[in-house]
Amino acid sequence: MVRDITARKRAERTQAFLIEAGTVLSQSLDVTTTLKKLTSLAVRHLCDYCMVDLLGEDGQLHRLELAAREPELQALIERARPYPPLMGSGSPLDRALESGEAVAVPELTPAWLDASARNAEHRAILEALGPKSVALVPLMARGRKLGIINLAWTRPHTSELATDLEVAKGLADRAAVAIDNARLYQQAQEAIRVREDVVAIVSHDLRNPLNAISLSATLLEREALNERTSKTAHRITAAADRATGMIRDLLDFTQARVGGGIPIHPQPLDFHEHVRRVVEEVRLAWPGRRIDIQASGEGRGKADEGRLAQVVTNLVGNALQHSPPGTPVRVSTQGVDSSLVLEVHNEGPPIPAEVQPTLFEPYRQGAEAGPRRGSLGLGLYITRQIVLGHGGAVNVRSSAEDGTTFTVRLPRHPPGGGG
Repeated sequence: MVRDITARKRAERTQAFLIEAGTVLSQSLDVTTTLKKLTSLAVRHLCDYCMVDLLGEDGQLHRLELAAREPELQALIERARPYPPLMGSGSPLDRALESGEAVAVPELTPAWLDASARNAEHRAILEALGPKSVALVPLMARGRKLGIINLAWTRPHTSELATDLEVAKGLADRAAVAIDNARLYQQAQEAIRVREDVVAIVSHDLRNPLNAISLSATLLEREALNERTSKTAHRITAAADRATGMIRDLLDFTQARVGGGIPIHPQPLDFHEHVRRVVEEVRLAWPGRRIDIQASGEGRGKADEGRLAQVVTNLVGNALQHSPPGTPVRVSTQGVDSSLVLEVHNEGPPIPAEVQPTLFEPYRQGAEAGPRRGSLGLGLYITRQIVLGHGGAVNVRSSAEDGTTFTVRLPRHPPGGGG
């Protein structure tokens, strides 16, 4: 008893190929990489050479990738790269893309080559390539035409062309989804870059007028003829300082998101003394509040003084904003083995448990930040980026019984630190 299992074996091979194609094509969100994988799959499993033309913003097709099974043929098809089909020309590829339907041509004729050629040079290249059969498969995604795949055989392929056309359609479906996803990703990345560039440019350009406002207000406050003028000048100075702080946060945020982190330049310092000095500066801005500070252990180490000052200012200012006016904020510094530890504690309502996992994400603010909020919700995000830049970690504990404590742990000697 003999049973012909040719069809079953072909179906199994087709299924395995399409599974491989779906896996391979989904591995990248780069259009160029996706197209290289597409043509490689086509010439390894289906045809002798393959060309991919995608529609550009100008409404015309652009030949972005081509591949051949044999090295000799690869050099030849490179000469065809400058000749993608013209939209509206009525060429076979143009008609196939316009219809949105895959087309198989079992036997190519000189007339078909004449209709496909854009000029005499292109016609000579097609003659040299010697295609005998072709399959033209449009790339479609979300109802939109993305381009077309041209698969060609240099030997007559009449008997299996219909079957291979169906396989090519399955390959094109998977490729179109991968190309569409890659383009959407690139568009999203470009939108992010544009947004961050705008933020950086605007923030930078705002510094000069704000500096002029601050200097003028400071001069006016010093030379004020009466108390009312002095208070007005002081409010202008305070407002300009808050705006300057927000601009600094925006620039740091842009640097962290686009530049891969906030740059850190560690130098030798006394951790205890540096934190104490920054806390004293914060006290000047909060004259009515009590801030206790204590230090223990060896404080010598390395850190970026300016960035560490931002961490202390952000955490202490945050604690003052989110605690009742009559309660103290406690700041402690510790030298523990190879680490330098900063803790900032405040009393008052705890941070809700559901908020804590996202507390260090950008644009997060508490429901009640107090009258001095004047922020964009970037302080804790920037604090974490600075700590990570030092090779450290920051976390928070918060409960109704114990209050809220932010803990920063830095290596005493950051890896790769200068100075």
